[in-house]
Amino acid sequence: MSLKGKIKELEGELEVIQDRIIEIARNRREGTTTVTLDSITAIAVITFRESYTVKNEIGEIKVPLGPLFERFFEKKVDYKATTDFKKFMESDHALGIEAPEKVKAAILEYVSVKETKPYLKMEEKIDGK
Repeated sequence: MSLKGKIKELEGELEVIQDRIIEIARNRREGTTTVTLDSITAIAVITFRESYTVKNEIGEIKVPLGPLFERFFEKKVDYKATTDFKKFMESDHALGIEAPEKVKAAILEYVSVKETKPYLKMEEKIDGK
């Protein structure tokens, strides 16, 4: 239990340090998406990811924007993969489907894996390099 308490304390300290690193990087960003901070013992790479969220009420400004509205905004229906999909694609479990490899190949024409970059990466320098 005492080890668990120490780990929680260290995680709190790490979070404070990471927040400070992100704050420094934000101040040095100068419009870039990635900032690398170099120190004597470590390197921190901070990647800023931004996206716009649009409220459903956006249609209220369609008239003032005119043809730019369609150029700036599109209405989409999004599909998300379920846990059963992941199970089907990543294991030998066919879920009762005949010829699962054919089905997987057909699905992969419409679905791809998107990797997300880490928000903050810190590496220890070896021999000052």
